[in-house]
Amino acid sequence: MKLTRRSALGCGIAAGGAVAAWPFGHSAWATATHAAPRAVAAVHPLARDQMGHLQHARNLASMPDGEWRHMGSWDPGQEWLDAYRYQLAFMAYSVALATYHYLDAAPRTTQPVFDALIRKMVRREVWDFWRETSRSGPRLDPDLKQLREPWTDPIKSENIMYSGHLHAMLGLYRMLYDDPKYDQPGSISFVKAPIFHGMGPERYDYNHASVDDAIWRQMPEFQWLGIPCEPNNSFIVCNQYPLLGFRLFDAVHGLGRSTAALARYKQAWQGRGGLFNAQGVPVWSVMLKQDKTIWSPGPDSAWTIASLNWTQPELVRQAHERLRAMWIKPQGDGTVSVNSMGEILGRLKGDAQAAPTPFRSPAFGYVALWLAELGDTQTLRALLAHADRHMRPTWEHEGVFYPRNDASYGARGELTYMDPLTGNALIGTARICPPDGMRAIFEAPWTPQRQRGPTVAAVSGNAQLTLAKRLDVATVSLALRQAPASTGPVELHIEGVEPGAAWAIEDAGRQVLASSASSRSLLDGLVVRAEGPALRISVPPAAERRLVLRSRGRA
Repeated sequence: MKLTRRSALGCGIAAGGAVAAWPFGHSAWATATHAAPRAVAAVHPLARDQMGHLQHARNLASMPDGEWRHMGSWDPGQEWLDAYRYQLAFMAYSVALATYHYLDAAPRTTQPVFDALIRKMVRREVWDFWRETSRSGPRLDPDLKQLREPWTDPIKSENIMYSGHLHAMLGLYRMLYDDPKYDQPGSISFVKAPIFHGMGPERYDYNHASVDDAIWRQMPEFQWLGIPCEPNNSFIVCNQYPLLGFRLFDAVHGLGRSTAALARYKQAWQGRGGLFNAQGVPVWSVMLKQDKTIWSPGPDSAWTIASLNWTQPELVRQAHERLRAMWIKPQGDGTVSVNSMGEILGRLKGDAQAAPTPFRSPAFGYVALWLAELGDTQTLRALLAHADRHMRPTWEHEGVFYPRNDASYGARGELTYMDPLTGNALIGTARICPPDGMRAIFEAPWTPQRQRGPTVAAVSGNAQLTLAKRLDVATVSLALRQAPASTGPVELHIEGVEPGAAWAIEDAGRQVLASSASSRSLLDGLVVRAEGPALRISVPPAAERRLVLRSRGRA
């Protein structure tokens, strides 16, 4: 029997670093404010493992087109939850979170990898599944008597499980990098040109605006309950990404679609009784023709809850403790794991000793994502400690990932299952995401009118830029981490410097250099060269270096 997300391994219910101890009844979240996203002032640098996940995304994005190293899954048709489209999208979300929260004064340093992920997202291997999926079938639509006429274009209609993520990726790219590349007509092209069959190449051209329009047009067609992923099946989680896409498009272009879309979406689901049933189980999807809601108590729904935090944070926080008790499994070694669907269903039926069942979905990664977004940092640390202890973290070309493992459990019954989405992307996204990380992007996207100032345009030398945080329009906090064997200096190229202005550079809180835009200075090994509206700062080798660049006004 072929699995779809509707079957979700039997989860659907039709109804209308180790820590010392893990207190099951309490989490860091419990004391957090619920009213507004916490201001994320990431003045601490990205840690080594966070940078390792970003480097792994860069490693995969830089592979030659057609090379999908570490990204293959057991389903050959790109139909399952760990398909290429989800891996690429979540690697992009990791890059976006790092850029927005840690590297907002250095967006150009992450732009190439984000652009490469979009390029791979529009490759035929990623979206070609849709033509056959568009024909539908009795598993998706039990009343169907014959297959529908198929179509190739992955944006035209339905397929929000692909188009919604592409929409969000395009919006993030435009917002983060202020680059109109994908505003140009035909800048997004879907080309199907098989060698041995068909009547010739098919080509479907879009840009950011036409993708936005195509998705907007479909929302009322499906009564604002959400655009289907597979035919006849609209999933809650997949429709949060186009809502994010609308928000980002509005921020850049000064429109107001996102407010109307969110209001109508909420109203449509309130008219169905809301997103949780009386037992506190969240909605998974709705079968539109049959008007049937599918509820899922399983940990796959953690992805849904994480994404709902952007738009309905009060709702998901009210459910947090209940869902954590349902999904989280404390371990004897101080870490936590994830309950399987069999255990969860057994407990809902009163069987506290229900046996674990095999995993075939990215549930572990979804749970990590949910804990990160909702700020349950204590539980998240314990979950990631389990991954580090039992799921073989692997460093390759300065990047870190968790390799695929189809075996659900180890010799002592510990969870060992690892899918490519979790191993390549979701754990990285969870590690990088601060509390309310994606919610902050949704509620406060950058606009073209935002204040700007000095920007790190490039870093040369054997070092990682782990922080470039704009503290105000005149002050940037910087951090560098160099490899242990590094001997040469690192050079920062900083643009957007006011000509004629005087600048102070602080090293670990101590002012070591004061310069004007016409000077070349050397002090404590730092060399600054002024080049009009730019500075080049040469930094001598050091394992960790913290600098603050601060304007002193015109000299």
